[in-house]
Amino acid sequence: MKMQSKIDYSIALLRKCEQMALDYDPEDGFYLAFSGGKDSQVLYHLAKMAGVKFKAHMNLTSIDPPEVIRFVKRNYPDVELIKPKMSIYDMALKKNTYYLQEQSVGVALNIKRCPVLARLP
Repeated sequence: MKMQSKIDYSIALLRKCEQMALDYDPEDGFYLAFSGGKDSQVLYHLAKMAGVKFKAHMNLTSIDPPEVIRFVKRNYPDVELIKPKMSIYDMALKKNTYYLQEQSVGVALNIKRCPVLARLP
């Protein structure tokens, strides 16, 4: 299949599915998850070429390269940048704390179940 045929097929598919996207979200249509990478850029431009209703969103992680964020802001100003409620660092700390608490409870329960260990001071 030649490149133009692939582009035409993709545009036709987006147009065919637009009503389904509008049924889910009449205001914005398609929810286009955007990363700033080449695949996201291609899909963004295909949606523009198809003339379908869509809203592009980029979910930031708190460790995104600043160059990528600048690139998206400069070249795709209509992409909504969604900032995380918590940084990945804080999320890792929280998860690690939860994991350690869970492990200490598990160890305490196992000691109580083991007759030999339960008698140790």
